[in-house]
Amino acid sequence: MYLKHRAVVILLLTICIQSGLMAQQQMSKLSITDGLSNNSVRCIFQDKKGFMWFGTFDGLNRYDGYQVKVYRNKFRDTASLQHNYIYAISEDNKQQIWVGTGQGLMALDPVTDDFHWAYYRDYHSGKLYKLTFNIDVIKADSEGNLFIGTNSAGVFLKPHDSDICIQLPVKYGMNTLMYVDCPTIDIDKHNKVWLFLTEIGLCYYDSSAKQIVLASNNVKVAGRIKTDNEGTVWIGSNSGLFKYAVQQKKIVGVYRAGQGQLSGNNISCLLPSRNHNLYIGIEGGGVSILNRASGKFSYIKQGQKTGLLQSNAVMDVYQDKESRIWIATVRAGVYIVDQQKNYFQTYRHETGNDRSLVNDYVSSFCEYDKQRLWVGSEDGGVSVMDRATGKFQNFVHSNHSPASLSSNMVTYIVKDYLNKMWVATFAGGVNRFNAQSGGFEHFECENPETGELSKNVWLLHEDSRKNLWAGTFSNGKLYRFNRKVNKFIVFDQQVNDPYSFMEDRAGQLWCGNAEYLIKLDTVTHHHVFYRIDKPVRAIYEDKSGNFWLGTEGGGLCLFNRATGKIVSRYTDSEGLSGNSVLNILEDNSGKLWLSTFTGITSFGYQDFKTSSYFESDGLQSNQFSANAALKLKSGELAFGGINGFNLFHPDSITTRNYMPPVVFTNISVNNKNITNINTITSSNGTREVQGLKVPYDEAILSFAFAGLEYSSPEHIKYAYYLEGLDKDWIQAGNQRVITYNNIREGNYTLHIRSTNALGKWNAQQTTLKLIITPPWFRTWWAWLFYTGVLVSLILAFIRYRTSKARLQYQIKLERMNSEKEAELSLRKTSFFTQVSHEFRTPLMLIINPLQEILARPAQQKDVELGIIYRNARRLVSLIDQLLLFNKTEHDGADLQLSLIDFSALCRLTYESFAYQARSKGITYQILMGDEPISLYGDKAKIEVILYNLLSNALRYTDNGGHIVFKVSESDGFIIVAISDTGYGISPETGEHLFDKFYRSGNPRSSQKAGFGIGLYLVHQFVKLHKADISYESELGQGSTFFINFKKGKAHFPGLQINEDIDCGNVFLDELSGEQELTNHALRADPITDTESASGLDQNTAPSVFSSRTMLVIDDHPDMRIYLKQIFKGQFSMLEAADGFEGILMAREHVPDIIISDITMEGKSGLELCEEIKANPSLAHIPLILITANSSQEIKLKGIKHGADDYFSKPLDKELLTARIDALLDSRNSLQNYFYRKVTLKEQSVKISEEEKLFIDRCILVIENRLDDDDFGVDELAAEINMSRSSLFKKIKLVSNQTPNSFIRFVRLRRAAELFINTSLNVNEASVIVGFKDIKYFREQFAQLFGLNPSEYIKKYRDPFSKKFSLNPAIKKNN
Repeated sequence: MYLKHRAVVILLLTICIQSGLMAQQQMSKLSITDGLSNNSVRCIFQDKKGFMWFGTFDGLNRYDGYQVKVYRNKFRDTASLQHNYIYAISEDNKQQIWVGTGQGLMALDPVTDDFHWAYYRDYHSGKLYKLTFNIDVIKADSEGNLFIGTNSAGVFLKPHDSDICIQLPVKYGMNTLMYVDCPTIDIDKHNKVWLFLTEIGLCYYDSSAKQIVLASNNVKVAGRIKTDNEGTVWIGSNSGLFKYAVQQKKIVGVYRAGQGQLSGNNISCLLPSRNHNLYIGIEGGGVSILNRASGKFSYIKQGQKTGLLQSNAVMDVYQDKESRIWIATVRAGVYIVDQQKNYFQTYRHETGNDRSLVNDYVSSFCEYDKQRLWVGSEDGGVSVMDRATGKFQNFVHSNHSPASLSSNMVTYIVKDYLNKMWVATFAGGVNRFNAQSGGFEHFECENPETGELSKNVWLLHEDSRKNLWAGTFSNGKLYRFNRKVNKFIVFDQQVNDPYSFMEDRAGQLWCGNAEYLIKLDTVTHHHVFYRIDKPVRAIYEDKSGNFWLGTEGGGLCLFNRATGKIVSRYTDSEGLSGNSVLNILEDNSGKLWLSTFTGITSFGYQDFKTSSYFESDGLQSNQFSANAALKLKSGELAFGGINGFNLFHPDSITTRNYMPPVVFTNISVNNKNITNINTITSSNGTREVQGLKVPYDEAILSFAFAGLEYSSPEHIKYAYYLEGLDKDWIQAGNQRVITYNNIREGNYTLHIRSTNALGKWNAQQTTLKLIITPPWFRTWWAWLFYTGVLVSLILAFIRYRTSKARLQYQIKLERMNSEKEAELSLRKTSFFTQVSHEFRTPLMLIINPLQEILARPAQQKDVELGIIYRNARRLVSLIDQLLLFNKTEHDGADLQLSLIDFSALCRLTYESFAYQARSKGITYQILMGDEPISLYGDKAKIEVILYNLLSNALRYTDNGGHIVFKVSESDGFIIVAISDTGYGISPETGEHLFDKFYRSGNPRSSQKAGFGIGLYLVHQFVKLHKADISYESELGQGSTFFINFKKGKAHFPGLQINEDIDCGNVFLDELSGEQELTNHALRADPITDTESASGLDQNTAPSVFSSRTMLVIDDHPDMRIYLKQIFKGQFSMLEAADGFEGILMAREHVPDIIISDITMEGKSGLELCEEIKANPSLAHIPLILITANSSQEIKLKGIKHGADDYFSKPLDKELLTARIDALLDSRNSLQNYFYRKVTLKEQSVKISEEEKLFIDRCILVIENRLDDDDFGVDELAAEINMSRSSLFKKIKLVSNQTPNSFIRFVRLRRAAELFINTSLNVNEASVIVGFKDIKYFREQFAQLFGLNPSEYIKKYRDPFSKKFSLNPAIKKNN
């Protein structure tokens, strides 16, 4: 009987819901505010895991009940979605998501989140193409085959066992069509594929023939078809709905727009639901719902009210696995119709509707009869609901109507035994409704003892004795209505501020207030007070006689009236929705229904099972009101809260046992999303992650997951457990992201489980295997290695013990050797210092007499003495710096501090280099204020600092450069900046510049002489002064060095300081001695001052001189001056400052001999020698190399590169002169031999037999070919088996002539013999020796023999005469 009654109730409720006579239908909504990529949604799909997918006008969306993940096109990312307008979504048997877009078909890999294109094989050509057509629909059959419909490009099939799509032909009459328009496809319960082809009709796929066959052409145009389980194909077109019966093979029904029919004819989507409804989405008409059993329509229309769509353009309707209906709209997002939420009817105030609930804050209920329900509101008065129409009649307070409600703040409503309605209010007392007049009679509660008039009435109750009770608030009392005097009388002064009131089955009255449960004694007033310590909001006795208390903050309490104690307490820990139980009702099945501030709970006091419901389940909100609860005569329950009230029948609330699956929504390894490299996919071929394999150094793992619950996701609780690491389950609550850091290597299994919406734990867990690979040093083969090492160590230890004594002896010996080495090093240092000091004595004995000699007027122009003096001073300076370096190494922390006139010291240092800068054409500036600057420091070390920086700037700055010495002051600092435009420092040098013995890798700067200790000393001395040094440089542009000295003496704590200003110089005179003498040399040297651009000495050069020329190449000017002084009387002197210039001058002047230094900037002497010897026109020139390195290795390199001789510094003047003469005599002997040979002179010159044979052979070859006027160099080289270049070098060497000149000389020699020994005239002889031009013959003969041919024949004279030439420098001047 009970089950029958319950079925009737459920049926009536279902009919009410469908007819729209009930409260607003509950619909939730997803939009861009919830994370959707766009509010215009084209299609909806749920995959096998349970994710909901939405195709929008701007991207693909995945929804897990909590958040939306969006996939869009990313510019230039081929792995992203390639087009954002989505038409269709489906899934294959590998769990890949297939997406149909406006520009083709793509598949999403669920593991990598990457998209890839679909390809198809052309039906005719068999070629493979990318499927880039506009995709309208994708459907998957039960076997995993995908059927794809396109816009005018035909139908494609992607078989479940292939990634390549194939084109399906359409059998249409006698024709086979390929390129058809297929807007819709559906698959029935028999796995039969139905398609609709535009202008063709309804078709199906013949799997055996692998072609599409026409089923019916009654309808030519349709946008959507759907099959149901009754064998019907529903066809939605732009002209209505058609019902096609598969068995009868014909259209059996047509539905079009009209009253009680479709809300529009343009059908966009169809959905046969599981409850035998057909949802019909209509563009511009919302959703029409056809009950397939009754044939009647209901509607979901457009509107702004609850339960209506904000857009009437519906694009898709989808039913998920739990029968929720998802509605895709244009511009309004996705609406979700959840029948789980529609069990609770919700009534709210509708703005602009005066027949709706007067106010949403519902405070009380009273059922007048089955048709009328009185509803009190907190601030709106009273609404009387007509249950038949769902409309309300409202009563409110009006200042202009004395018979109106006394106050709109209604707290309680009760109907007495006379059917009179009583309304309690705050600030208005009690009201009694007069049904005849429609007005209210007002009553006040007056306390006669205090004279206080209480208008704040909280509760009303009529007991079984027909007594009407009223409880007041705020120092309020309990009143009883006296019907004789028609007013409320104070019952007892002991009872204060009653919150709740009830009568049990025994007729005992109970009252609850802020702290006590009170058992009222209506006769003697000997009340019993039970301390509860929490406000007692509700008192209820159930059918079994249990006495329950609902407390605010203390949960639900089972009270034993016999003992006066609470025997059980139930809170949120036991499953209640909240601990503030405001109202208690009991349904017909014996369950208690509890309203709280945080939802409603169904409590079974027999089995103690609970089920909680919240706003997400369809309740008006989570917060409910005290006193606002009532069980109606129909068995329905009413609960009021802050957003209206809910009315429901408990029997219609089915227990929802659905367990949402827990899926991973994101997995990151080392803060990066997982890829194929470190994932372990399932073995069944699906793209599902079963595990991870992660290296130990990337074992930072983060897992995001979700229980796919779409009705009440906020009720889902989670727990996780990492097997192999965690000892027990970890309760995560609502947290859906867990992270593990630095997991050690090993095998683990992550377990995740969840509850359902009712709080029940799911027995099924989601697991993920984790393999953390160890580092190489913890692998099995590493442990094997460690074992071997351990064994080796044990053996080594044994060996150690046997040889311990010997090792100790060796250690002792090593210690002794170390001490000896330290002592030897100290002796070396001492020796170095003593020897360096000893050098100064003989040097000073050289320098001082030279100073006196140079001071004499007659000797001031003696360049050689100047050279001696300068280099002696240079040696003193170098020795001083070496001594200073040695002192710094062993006594660097010794500072002799005094107050220094820093500005004077800077100027003095600046002036020491002024003349040298001027001589190089360098713009040399000092920028310093006129105010004196004082500095505490060691003057000697500061002198070294400034001198070295300026010296380096001058050394590495080319002629015409710029050097700026800037001194400035700032807060607490003296700043020195020395800038130059020199070679610059390469960036990779960095701080190595200040290292000991560091030499720059710059080819230009590395050629400059130096030890690499100057900047090291600067850096050390700067640090001793607690100052900072830095530099800025750009290669090829110059450098700037900065020093920041601290002012004052606070940074020299504990050191003795001389406060007198030190005006003398310590090292500067010695350091600048070289500079001073260099300046003197630059002023006094007549040669360097008068050198011309060509390098010739024009002041002393005669107008005619011998052709012997010497080229001196050295980067040291004094060396060049010295060599010029030695040889200026014997040679015409040329000089060059480097190898590049030397090559140019050698080519221009072709000197008789070259003297070159080896170590030079740019091109070294060895490179110069190699280049000269490789040049045929210069190879014959003798070349002597000079260097300071006396090693045999360097000498060997010089000889290998072609040098004729090698001299080490210092030079022996006499030996050098003799060697040069010998080299030139050797060359002259060859040339004289050749000259005498061709001019028929007597041969008294002695040369080597080899060279003699070479000359004789060449002459013989030429004489044998005199009559061949085409005979030249190539023919001569071939005759004597030499290359052309070798022949050139050899002939140049022995004759100082080119090969062509050599051949001409031999021809002229033969002509001279003919003139002497025959009677041939000039013309005849010239023809015989190979001259065709007689004039040219005469000129050449006269040039060689000094006589023209006629005079030679007459005189038979010796033709030799010494050759003279004009000085080229004189030529240029003239």
